[in-house]
Amino acid sequence: MAQINQMTWLKGSSDQLGYISPIRLALHLGAGKKISRFTRDLSLLLRAKLSLTASLSVLQAQARDEYSRCLVGQIMRNLQKGNSFAESIERSIGEFDTYYVNMVRVGELTGNLGEMLWRVSEYKEKIIELKRKLIQASVYPILVLLVATAATSFLLLYVVPTFAGIFRDFDGELPAITRMILGLSAFLQEWGGWLGLMLVASFVILRMMSQREDVGLVFDRIVFRLPVLGSIIAKNHIAQLCRTLGSLLKSRIPLLQALRITIQSSENRQIRKELQQMRRLAQKGKTLTQGLGGSVVFPAMVVQMIAVGEETAELPKMLMQVAEGFEKDLDVSIELLSTVIEPVLILLLGGIIGVILVSIYLPLFNLVTIIQ
Repeated sequence: MAQINQMTWLKGSSDQLGYISPIRLALHLGAGKKISRFTRDLSLLLRAKLSLTASLSVLQAQARDEYSRCLVGQIMRNLQKGNSFAESIERSIGEFDTYYVNMVRVGELTGNLGEMLWRVSEYKEKIIELKRKLIQASVYPILVLLVATAATSFLLLYVVPTFAGIFRDFDGELPAITRMILGLSAFLQEWGGWLGLMLVASFVILRMMSQREDVGLVFDRIVFRLPVLGSIIAKNHIAQLCRTLGSLLKSRIPLLQALRITIQSSENRQIRKELQQMRRLAQKGKTLTQGLGGSVVFPAMVVQMIAVGEETAELPKMLMQVAEGFEKDLDVSIELLSTVIEPVLILLLGGIIGVILVSIYLPLFNLVTIIQ
């Protein structure tokens, strides 16, 4: 009777879900966090010995937004069609990557889906936290630079020109700094529009070129060589990679398959290239350490720890330790960057505006002196 009620509820709920357009889905923020929360809640229900369909019914009933309701409903409809849970999430609207699907598949095969989903939720939360910290480290400098650019442009395009006529009638030689600022203002007034178009066009062209594998590989290499920020980005990628590969191996997924999933999960082409090299050598019976020879991304310390993990048959544990170590190091680097860069950017912004204002008022002070 309970089974009949569940199936009746499934049919009724699927008819009431409606349709969410791709645009609305694209505009829906925080989908990654919703997937993580869905995974953790489903794991708790399954570990409480509820069936999969009953657990999904509970999650849909308590869904707080349209995205979550549609996601759970679509998974349930896929299950009704005879698909496995892994196949159902793979065909749904959710952001279920290869790592997620394969972990679920292993959980279904071993009859330990609840525990596997718990591991996935912990992994997803760690990755989300890493990305949040990386965004936090980059947003503030970008905002300050945008404000500095906007303030400087406003002064040069609207404030400085109002004084240009006064300075032309000034009987005397203008200070060098004033002549420089007036020249820059005149240049921007005449060529500023074209300069803006060139910058936008250059950005679009570079963006399009970066989609090519060879050009994108060069760009991704350059990212790691950026001063200060390159080191932070590298630590973030290494932490994600080691956590992904370590959690897959810990779940007893074969090494070659785990490497393939890790390659698909990586967002950096240089890292993907090195992982592909590792996988090719692993297929020939070589160790991961041998595959990391000549790496431009992985520090010697990481290579050494992986070698120790392979020698002691504790590679998953060692990879997780590397991930945790780099995550802590990343926290320190971001905190240090935030502490140092804030006063530097404020001084830079104040210095630029100060130079422009001094260049304007210096001739006025000289004019007042002459009049007196």
